[in-house]
Amino acid sequence: MNIVCKLSCADSADKLHEPGTAVVSVNVCDIVNVPVIASGGAGGKQDFVDLFNTVPGVSAGLAASIFHYGEVAVNDLKKTLKENNITVRL
Repeated sequence: MNIVCKLSCADSADKLHEPGTAVVSVNVCDIVNVPVIASGGAGGKQDFVDLFNTVPGVSAGLAASIFHYGEVAVNDLKKTLKENNITVRL
């Protein structure tokens, strides 16, 4: 069985914040033995670059609304991550 630890970063009004960086940076990645996915608050491609460059051990960054509302194209995000030496499936 695969177990994933998913942390979201939204307040009670579902207002999005920066993508999990503040939550994940409390060393969750170091104290759990499951993948950690940062979720919520990404407003653009740079938020993902910042996430993977500042939170060692984070397994993935989850995004939805930035794609649904057309703020970022999936392939553009993947290209940006690859250009910043972040592993991504193209």
